[in-house]
Amino acid sequence: MFANLMKGALIGGLILFAYQAVAWMATPWHESTLHGFPNDAAIREAAAGITERAIYMSPNPKSMEGGQAPGGPLVFASVNPAGVTNMGPAMAAQFVSLALCSLFATWMLVQTRGLTFGAKVCFVTTIGVIVGLAGHLPSMLWWGFPQGYTAVEVADAVIGWALASLALAKVVKTA
Repeated sequence: MFANLMKGALIGGLILFAYQAVAWMATPWHESTLHGFPNDAAIREAAAGITERAIYMSPNPKSMEGGQAPGGPLVFASVNPAGVTNMGPAMAAQFVSLALCSLFATWMLVQTRGLTFGAKVCFVTTIGVIVGLAGHLPSMLWWGFPQGYTAVEVADAVIGWALASLALAKVVKTA
């Protein structure tokens, strides 16, 4: 069973990683949902005093008495004061995280009995639907993330897992 799990983790992780690389670097759909600030220099200057890598909000959540936010825009931003100069470590970590997710998906698939190839594909693709919806809808609902951005992220998860499901359904042995 260990070899079966490792095979699924590696193959699923590789397919998900390759798909995400193509989706981000060779298609315009992710970039089309990300926008720069009209005055990028002012944003970078405002963030220059930040020393802790964290999620920041404006208006400040501590100023929202009784859950009431003041009018005007809501800014929800991830700030990394060090910036990103080398994508290598992030890409390695992304592959490891995708392989770990594929390990769990493989383990769940191994628990099934008597599924056809098509049923295995549907089973693993459903994991992608859950990942996409549970991972991205809350940000749209609570923080106002745009519908287009959310739709692309959900579709990205579903497509990636659908592609991985084809290989996992073929190579993972179930009882």
